[in-house]
Amino acid sequence: MEDMTRGGWLEVEFIYPRDWTIAAESGGMAEAYMRIDSPKAPKIEIKWERIKKGAKIYPHTIVNNFIETYKKNAKRKTKVEILESGTLRVCDHKAVFTRWKAESEVITLAWICNEENKAFLLGYYLEPGEQWTDISSWLAPGIVCHTASEYWSYRLLGTEFKIRKGYWISKRTLMVGKVTLLFKNKDGASLLLHWSSFARELLAKHQDLVKWFRRDGPKEVKEVIKTVPGDKLKINEAGNEATFESKDSKGLIVRKVIHEALRMWHDQTNNRIFLTCYSGPESTFSDLELLEKSITVEIE
Repeated sequence: MEDMTRGGWLEVEFIYPRDWTIAAESGGMAEAYMRIDSPKAPKIEIKWERIKKGAKIYPHTIVNNFIETYKKNAKRKTKVEILESGTLRVCDHKAVFTRWKAESEVITLAWICNEENKAFLLGYYLEPGEQWTDISSWLAPGIVCHTASEYWSYRLLGTEFKIRKGYWISKRTLMVGKVTLLFKNKDGASLLLHWSSFARELLAKHQDLVKWFRRDGPKEVKEVIKTVPGDKLKINEAGNEATFESKDSKGLIVRKVIHEALRMWHDQTNNRIFLTCYSGPESTFSDLELLEKSITVEIE
């Protein structure tokens, strides 16, 4: 489908029209939410919550509860008309949907992903002239809520990367031209990814990568590595990459090696500065290498 693009965010992958964008998102550990907008209006909302393994939660109950909550909370007593109900397949799961109408026509879709122990709720807002049979032909088959892969794919503003499963977004700053994402896992490891656009202009202003980092680099680095000695940031001869790395043993009885690393580089092709950072056990240091090798940029 030439007019479609694949997205990935907060442990869900999906497809949507190329001129739509992820306009809002939150959560990432026990629950998550995201909204995808067309140039004119909100179109898709996706929400998931982790559930206890074996919990008795049913898709039709989720859909009915959502519609009943809408009726209860509606500012105006708008009549709700149920137009259609049915089932379809989403990532090999049986999903239940209801097409209903209040002020506008809405599809509410729910399913349970036992592989990830999550309950999903999706809303699609139909515009006049749109047909659910056409929308469902690309929306449902494009959703990936579980995968046998060891990582999740993320895609934002034309930048795609992979994060090993087990990490969740702890903190984020999403701005045009400047993105910072901090991931953490239950074993105490932290992964940070940052990119800044207009790299040539930034480096002309700050002279080199190290000076850019000291003056304008992401403050979240200090949440991963408490102190980055300026004299230990090594910049290569070409001036397009700077690195810092250290190892330390902690623990009085059981000694654990903590590996810290910081890397920044000038992606001249895409005119961006990328920065990655890791702090955590030596055994999961390869998670940083996986992230760095997976970064790709596609300017749409």
